Amino acid sequence: MKYIVTMFWGFILGHVVYYLGSSLTSTTYDFNLASILGLVMSIATFVLGHILLNVEDGNKASSDHS
Repeated sequence: MKYIVTMFWGFILGHVVYYLGSSLTSTTYDFNLASILGLVMSIATFVLGHILLNVEDGNKASSDHS
């Protein structure tokens, strides 16, 4: 369920970021590119979350053996 919610909010925030960026640079808003940006942001969040959790688990394991 957390992945669905993250994908939803990533989709929405991707559109907001793309809209603001296109307004600031005076370019046209493209729904397809904004959707891709949102999905990429969501996937990056998943990957970073797993990497950071693995690093944190590794640090706990190394400190337990000391």
